[in-house]
Amino acid sequence: MKKYVPLSLIFFALVAGFQNCSPNGLNQTDMAGNSVSGEVSQAPGASQSSPLPAIEAIEVVTPSSLVPNGSTMQRVAEKTLYLDLQSGSISEVNSDGQPVDPPTPASPRRCLTQNDLSILMSILESAQLCQAAPASASPKEVCAMIYKSPYARLHSLEGHSIDLGEAHSSCDRGPDLCGSNPALLKAFVANLAAHLQEKKCQP
Repeated sequence: MKKYVPLSLIFFALVAGFQNCSPNGLNQTDMAGNSVSGEVSQAPGASQSSPLPAIEAIEVVTPSSLVPNGSTMQRVAEKTLYLDLQSGSISEVNSDGQPVDPPTPASPRRCLTQNDLSILMSILESAQLCQAAPASASPKEVCAMIYKSPYARLHSLEGHSIDLGEAHSSCDRGPDLCGSNPALLKAFVANLAAHLQEKKCQP
């Protein structure tokens, strides 16, 4: 049986250790597509949770960042990355989920390390999927019609996808991981973006 990193250690390693990388500051693009609405049950006036299905891959948006380039700093634009939990490969994809460019000597393949996979599996295996019940605004209340893009998309082994953190208005929020798991996953993504160039695949 595989042993994964305790969540308490993940929290301090990713959240406390990267205070300057605010995951809430992601400039996220719209991850368009169909998500699973039937995975999470809903009940009026209460948030509902359900077990997370087996996940084979995660699609995430990394924030733009500054990286050293000789004696100067170079800004790296945000990227949408497809993280394959089966092979550990990291692929950059476009808004349709299609690979952007094949690997080249100047831009070799990237892979998650065993520690990366261990952290991700620890987050996912402990996670529940939460769905907030639709808010019923009173006549004096107005729902802010502000769209919020999902910060990640989970791809299940059954072929479904689940967008996390998406909201079509302040009264209509989609599913997300329960508890502290969203913060842990966002911190992981921020750390991955900061060290992406180091994630070279091992022979």
